[in-house]
Amino acid sequence: MREELVEFERKLYNIYKLGELYARNENPKLVDIFQLLAEESLRHEKTLRTVNFKISGNITFPTIKDSPESLDELIREAIVAEEILAKVYLELAAGLDGSERDILRMMGEEALKHVYRLKLIYSR
Repeated sequence: MREELVEFERKLYNIYKLGELYARNENPKLVDIFQLLAEESLRHEKTLRTVNFKISGNITFPTIKDSPESLDELIREAIVAEEILAKVYLELAAGLDGSERDILRMMGEEALKHVYRLKLIYSR
């Protein structure tokens, strides 16, 4: 499961970097938001690689397009992905104790914040 989570965070990182490029052309005010989202996804990926979480199981994530055709499509895809990640991280945290629980809970809460930010952008 760890590798699936790492791979999914990496895909989100790449999507957010693409979002940065789209934002530069379509809405430069959004560049900083996409940079922050990319940095946090990268941090989640690094955390998953370095912390020895006691997690197991299989999970299948939805396919994320490597190159969404528009900023709106990119945002819609990212919202779905972040909602799934939030649910997974929070469910995993519920089954753990101590610092592992706290780290996964924090990552789940950050994913929920990402959803909120993305929905605000999308609704504008």
